Amino acid sequence: MEQILLQLRRLKQESRLTYRELEGRATAVGDVLPRSTLASALRGPGLPRREVVAAYLRACLNPTDAERWLRGFDRLVAANGYEPRGAVPAVETDVTVEASPGGMVASSGTRAAPLPRQLPTLGRHFVGRRSELVLLDKALLADDSQVVVVSGMAGAGKTVLAVRWAHAAASAFPDGQIFVNLRGFGPQPALTVTAALVHLLGSLGVPADQVPADEEQAAALFRSMTADLRLLVVLDDARDADQVRPLLPGGRHARVVVTSRDRLLGLVVRDGAGAVAVDVLDEPDAVDLIGRVVGPAVLAAEPAAARNLARIVGCLPLAVRIAAADLPSGLADPIATRARQLADGSRLTHLETRGDPGSALATAFRHSYSRLDPAAQRLFALIGLLPMTEFDQAVAAALLGVPASAAEPIVLGLADAHLLTVVGCRIVVHDLVHEYAAGLVVQTATRAQREAAVRRAYGYYLRRLLAAGRLLSPQLIQLENHGGEVFGDPGDAIAWLDQEYEHLRAAALLASDRGVPDMAWRLAAALRVRFMSQRDLDGWFAVTRAGLAALRAHRARAGNALRVRAVLRTSLALAHLFLGEPAEAMTNARWGVRSSRQAGWLRCETSARSILAVQHSRIGHVRAAERQLMHVRNRQLAAADTSGAGIALNNLGAVRILTGRLDLAEPDLDRALVLHTANNTRRAIASVLINLGHLELERGRLTSAGERLTGAVDLYERLGDVEGQAAASGYLAVVRLFQGDATTARRIAVSGLRALRGLTDPHAQALLLCGLATVRRVLGQHRLSMTYLHRALRLSLVATSAQPYAEALIGLAHGHLRRGELDLAGAWASQALELTREAGYRGFEGMTLGVQAAIAARAGDRAGAARLALESVDILRERGFDLALAHSLIVHREATGDGGDDAEIETLLAEAAEDFRSSSAW
Repeated sequence: MEQILLQLRRLKQESRLTYRELEGRATAVGDVLPRSTLASALRGPGLPRREVVAAYLRACLNPTDAERWLRGFDRLVAANGYEPRGAVPAVETDVTVEASPGGMVASSGTRAAPLPRQLPTLGRHFVGRRSELVLLDKALLADDSQVVVVSGMAGAGKTVLAVRWAHAAASAFPDGQIFVNLRGFGPQPALTVTAALVHLLGSLGVPADQVPADEEQAAALFRSMTADLRLLVVLDDARDADQVRPLLPGGRHARVVVTSRDRLLGLVVRDGAGAVAVDVLDEPDAVDLIGRVVGPAVLAAEPAAARNLARIVGCLPLAVRIAAADLPSGLADPIATRARQLADGSRLTHLETRGDPGSALATAFRHSYSRLDPAAQRLFALIGLLPMTEFDQAVAAALLGVPASAAEPIVLGLADAHLLTVVGCRIVVHDLVHEYAAGLVVQTATRAQREAAVRRAYGYYLRRLLAAGRLLSPQLIQLENHGGEVFGDPGDAIAWLDQEYEHLRAAALLASDRGVPDMAWRLAAALRVRFMSQRDLDGWFAVTRAGLAALRAHRARAGNALRVRAVLRTSLALAHLFLGEPAEAMTNARWGVRSSRQAGWLRCETSARSILAVQHSRIGHVRAAERQLMHVRNRQLAAADTSGAGIALNNLGAVRILTGRLDLAEPDLDRALVLHTANNTRRAIASVLINLGHLELERGRLTSAGERLTGAVDLYERLGDVEGQAAASGYLAVVRLFQGDATTARRIAVSGLRALRGLTDPHAQALLLCGLATVRRVLGQHRLSMTYLHRALRLSLVATSAQPYAEALIGLAHGHLRRGELDLAGAWASQALELTREAGYRGFEGMTLGVQAAIAARAGDRAGAARLALESVDILRERGFDLALAHSLIVHREATGDGGDDAEIETLLAEAAEDFRSSSAW
């Protein structure tokens, strides 16, 4: 009876009408309802008279709802023999009443039940989830969705989120909030539908012995009793849609929040349920959660360690709470110590709560795994063999050894179980889930099965890697041909390499441990296409040495161990060359030559010899380099290896520019360009264009130089080769400077300086700095120019590189001359002259003499200046260095006052800006 009165009172509150307004509304429809009578009736203690109730309902509600309420009132009075104004004790009633503005429902029982308020207590460990709470508000309070599925992986905090939202929204559900743990993924058997209905109906006052034994009848009774209730039901840890569907209340006022590790797509598709996915926390929220567990003082003392701890456990809420709850005591840095403990060992082993093994993260994962079908269990375990947590769906198919179409439904099943995430064609696995799978696969698959799966997955990566190499750098020697995988264009191949590089490197390093040692050297050889463009030297050394170690340990498994050793030693030689380690580069190159010759592999032998020659050139032994490259060129041409011959000709042309033989360098480079163009070897074409651009710059052909260098920059940009772009930019900035385009020269110089930070080769860094220093000097930024040149000197010493060292010395002599510091200018010029003569850099020798002539002229020694200028002119005219020749002729004219060379100067500087007709502009 009290509950009937309570519902009548609540109806007034929800109507928001005063007693006076209710009296007026009753009068308007022909009823008599004095406000004093209504107030007395609602106060009790007995039931009001029927005519009072009828008038009250018609004043509050529309006619249909009022009639339904009145019928419910009449049934209750008839069933229980209530007398209006009678005092019937509530504990003796046989009817449990639940009502809402839609009406009243009666069911058999022994006493009236209190309104259910069953939500668990919300602890202090809830953080973040702002967007998820907004989605729940929108779906359940604004959009009239009746059911929302909150799904996520084990430990993601689904229940905490649902309970937090339910507490916040409780006032919208005045008829109660029911919470049921369905035990879908736990150590205990899942709650049966019948048991869940007993709980639900019991919450509404139906004794367990009066719940229909038939499941369908019990579900129908629950729907009937809730048809008009504003009720919230939280169904936690649901196993599947079939477990949930019979538990859904009736009517349109009730709302249901279901949490599950499964996405329960059946509820979404068939029952129109909404969906809210719960992922790991953002890092700031994970750190906040750590603070909630350990306290603000501890967090404030170690904020960086807290961020590291959050990252180590992947920001998974359950893992964060366990990690933070078990900090070591008595230490100054407990969070950092805990982070080290987790990082150094098995994280899952340490992510347990002492005394409560059921709360361990591994236990939660095990329950999720146990619900999978056998095919999904197999794939999930095999994923633990991969050294990466993000990969293409094709890799999953390779692990299983089935077509992609057969693997797709299995992958989607794992995604529905929130054991992985599918993003487009990519699969993402949480680090801790991956660690669990890695431990599981040892228990569920034989060694032979594991090795076969790894070989299939690694084979997929190797085929695509070889295809990328064939497209981007066909001139690179390979151990094997690509297996038919084709990228649409170079951009696709570059994007794939960028995306997969870390995974490929990890795969190569772990191949031996995974039982496929041959994949260590095969991947190491194929990865050179990436190393050549991005120059991750640490990775280059690690992967190549791992391949060599695998070869030594498993030589019998190598089809041709000599070929493997040859290509890997040659690769190491190139890595040492780029690192500026000449001794190591030459040692490994000689190993490459020796192994190639023993294997009868001319292509690899000539490649190793080319590296030897380039290293000779860098350290100033240009004659030895030239001889070596001529030998390589001749052997490659004889073998009709146009790609190898093109590389040799390009290197030979570069060396001949240094020796001052531009007349020989130009045909070498032109022929190299023809060969590489025919072979469509883009990176090799770009390299030739840089050397041709340099040559054209020295000849004063600025327009052609700019075209060549711009072409190189464009090609390298399309290939994603930052080092190549930087190398071309140094020369291109100087070209634009001499063309009088100071703005573009300055912009290229700034861009080049940014690129410098990404370069790993000290030789290339030093050359770029010399070009940028020239731009800064001519623009009058002497201090900055000097800084670049001194840095170039240091880098040249590190790499034992003579060419940039000589260029830096000449640049310093120019710079001090421009500043009027003649003694310093003379000292630097003297060092430059000594080095250029010793190294055989005839072009640089002539340039140095021209600078010495300018120094002498500035010092007033006109005779000395004229003599040095003529000596410079003789060398530069003979060698074809027309731009530098123009400078020396200008110095000679200014020292002697003789204008006889004016016509020649004009011819030489025909493409240069007018400013450069004076030596002071240089």
